Amino acid sequence: MSRPIHSERHGCSERAQVVQNENSELKVATAHPPLKCRYRGITMHPLRKLRESGNPTAAQVGELLAENIVFKSPILVRPITGREVIAAIFAQSSATRGSGTYTAEFKLDERTTFLRWMGTMDGHKFESLEVIVDNEQGLIVERTIALRPYPALKLFRDAMYASLKDMLPHDVWDYPTP
Repeated sequence: MSRPIHSERHGCSERAQVVQNENSELKVATAHPPLKCRYRGITMHPLRKLRESGNPTAAQVGELLAENIVFKSPILVRPITGREVIAAIFAQSSATRGSGTYTAEFKLDERTTFLRWMGTMDGHKFESLEVIVDNEQGLIVERTIALRPYPALKLFRDAMYASLKDMLPHDVWDYPTP
């Protein structure tokens, strides 16, 4: 007999099951073996660990990214590629998005991680949901992010535009006008 549980400690999470054996003893078994950084015995993705350590630099973020990384964000109209530019975007995002904390982390498979972050943007509630895909070497090859609610997303997008408008091509910020 078993029932699934969810264990959270200090913003980290790990899926586990409580299992009752033939002697009626209850034991906790993790659902997925640890594949990434560990914090008090719980798996933590390296990007999350870096972001929780403070405001990372583009160089620090770049160490976690594959050369062929693809970033998909609701603040941009098309995906962005390339380690250098995406490292700058991620570093700026950490500095721009305001205070908050990761509230959930789940391994979807061996190379795919889901993260949920909740915080504020200019005093308004702000939430991000993201899927990170790593390659065989553990470097990030894809990150797709969803942000809500829309008014906070707009504040975030406007702040990111002000910081990155000279770095990114104009056609990534808006659809072409007919």
